Amino acid sequence: MGIVILIQLGIYSCSQKRLHHPSILPNHSGIGLYASENYIAANEFFLESSTYGFRQERPLLNLSLSYWKAKAFEDAHLIADRLTTTNRFFWQAYHTDGQILFYWGIDSLDQVECNFDQTLVLWQFARKRFLYSTFLSALQFDFKDTIESYRASKEIQNFIHNLPKWREECLNPKDNKDNEDNKDNEDNKDNEDNKDNKDKKDKK
Repeated sequence: MGIVILIQLGIYSCSQKRLHHPSILPNHSGIGLYASENYIAANEFFLESSTYGFRQERPLLNLSLSYWKAKAFEDAHLIADRLTTTNRFFWQAYHTDGQILFYWGIDSLDQVECNFDQTLVLWQFARKRFLYSTFLSALQFDFKDTIESYRASKEIQNFIHNLPKWREECLNPKDNKDNEDNKDNEDNKDNEDNKDNKDKKDKK
């Protein structure tokens, strides 16, 4: 009986230490700043929390999310990628990295040259990340997140499939097409007016 009590006391003591670990407060402070879109200040707290070395994957994942929202895509990806290297079963890092790579791909679309080469590379990588997340979350019985990651992988596949269409529309903007159609209509109208005037002249 005494051994059981000692074990219970040990578990309780350990849980209390985890709940009151000094790394938790700065992480929560960072989350509050992140929610108010104060990403620069949030990043400092996430970094401070990670320096304690206690469950540091959580503040680091938050830091990655914060960089992503601030459109620092490369920094966000590097952190998420490092998390997948140090913890290969941390499916949330794979899912987050997939989101980062997807939006980085959107940001990389070359609207001037209508080029999507870099976007294609990023989106292909993002799809692989979502597939990893699908598999790993299923292994951990997080089936709701499994479905979410799988749907994300399918959506990205559709985006990849539509890239040639995007390029075609980029090269031939709708405004230009409308202008060309209007010009053709005006030319046709002028030709018809000229023809009517000629017919009237001939009748005279």
